[in-house]
Amino acid sequence: MFQLAAVFSPGFEKVVPKALVDVVPGVRDVKVSSGFIRFCIDKNPFQAVNADFLNNCFLALKEWNAQGKNPKNGKAPSFEVMANKIRIPDVHVHEIARQRFKTFSLRFSTANVFTSVNKNVMANVEKQISMQTGMRPDRLGGDTEFWFLTRTDG
Repeated sequence: MFQLAAVFSPGFEKVVPKALVDVVPGVRDVKVSSGFIRFCIDKNPFQAVNADFLNNCFLALKEWNAQGKNPKNGKAPSFEVMANKIRIPDVHVHEIARQRFKTFSLRFSTANVFTSVNKNVMANVEKQISMQTGMRPDRLGGDTEFWFLTRTDG
């Protein structure tokens, strides 16, 4: 099973879930928020990329929700915390190999705004992803991207 997340133009929250189910076979467990949809699919996760109404589609490796917030300060995990918990499931590594991706780049975003991260965090993430996938980092534009997103809507 693959968990995916995608962004679309806000205002279409009522129609996108039905359209997604119509266009991509096997979609289930759909959750929608403003301009953002999460869903699961059992087979080829790259089918969802072909849905014209989705702006960006992500294969989700890990998701922290409100219960994952730090009880001391009520904040979502920092990128440093996320970077220390990278584990790419074998089924995802297989899909990466099947797509023949050789290089990757990283993107970090907070509340829909790209943000910079500490160089050590970046190097740690690059090392972990390289070790688990066999791909090499390309900071100027890899064959694929790994995004670390934090959103205000949970």
